[in-house]
Amino acid sequence: MTETLIRQAKILLVDDQEDGVALLQQMLHRAGYPNVIATTDSRQTLPLDREVAPDLLILDLHMPPPSGYEILDQLAVRPNKDTFFPILVLTADIMPIAKLKALSLGAKDFLTKPVEHVDLLLRVRNLLETRLVYSQLEQERRWRSAREAEGKVLGYEAEILERLRVTMECCDPRLSERAARVSQMAARLVDAAGLSAELAGQIERAAHVYDLGMLAVPAEIRNRWGVLSPEEKNIVKKHAGAAERILSHGGGLLAVAREIATTHHERWDGAGYPNGLKGEAIPLPARIVAVAEEFDILTHPSGDGQACTPEEALAEILRQGGFAFDPSIAEKLGRVLDAVNCKEEAMAS
Repeated sequence: MTETLIRQAKILLVDDQEDGVALLQQMLHRAGYPNVIATTDSRQTLPLDREVAPDLLILDLHMPPPSGYEILDQLAVRPNKDTFFPILVLTADIMPIAKLKALSLGAKDFLTKPVEHVDLLLRVRNLLETRLVYSQLEQERRWRSAREAEGKVLGYEAEILERLRVTMECCDPRLSERAARVSQMAARLVDAAGLSAELAGQIERAAHVYDLGMLAVPAEIRNRWGVLSPEEKNIVKKHAGAAERILSHGGGLLAVAREIATTHHERWDGAGYPNGLKGEAIPLPARIVAVAEEFDILTHPSGDGQACTPEEALAEILRQGGFAFDPSIAEKLGRVLDAVNCKEEAMAS
């Protein structure tokens, strides 16, 4: 791979002597460097640098304006000046001051004419290898920087959700307890669906605040066990909008939390709220949490309601699959319960 990258490197050759340019091109082509761009007009150096973005510049010093020295001075302020850009000076000037000046202006190596074939190819190879190493290190640095930034953002988002979870726990412990069970079941459903561990982690964290908007509902309505009036039901439905306002403008993990909190009451048949979304238009995390929440409501009813067994709850959710719930997610609930039963049986034995 390294050899291929080196051979594919773009080399810009600038020399006002046509015969010399032709000879150098021939040397480089025979050595396996096909991408050689050459000019005998030094005024074309900067335009070609911008157009071609060469990996190596082979530059003569004494040319009609601009000279090699002037070009070196101009290249010092190129936009990507912080990257390693090798310049090999190739000149008939044998004076030590010429070499010193060229190197001080940014040249990375220096050869005098007439140049030996082996010397030229060795310097070209070394400079291109160094360029490649610097490029790979820079890519790795950028990748690490991006991952670190991503990790910091994720940490901030997770901290925000944790603060909101604690707020729910303080304001309404029963709401928080249900959310904890729902988040755990949602993560199991993601796993049963064969989705990524990353998504499972996101949904499990976000589901801890899936009913955050309920804190905006008056406590006397939120905590009532009996049947609500139509007016009271409308008040409860506003909790989706409250969650939208609380979790707005967030990305990443917060965006997943917002999707769940605002759309988990949408129905597969389009008869849900707040927007009447239908089928796969409902975000997948919300569809998963909807099944997890219904399972928890059936197995952990509020007030004096009769709790269903897990099997009864599964049967009811499967019955509503294709109407209230995504049928494929409802089916995954059966896999989750089978896995739990197998684990319990294994522990008992």
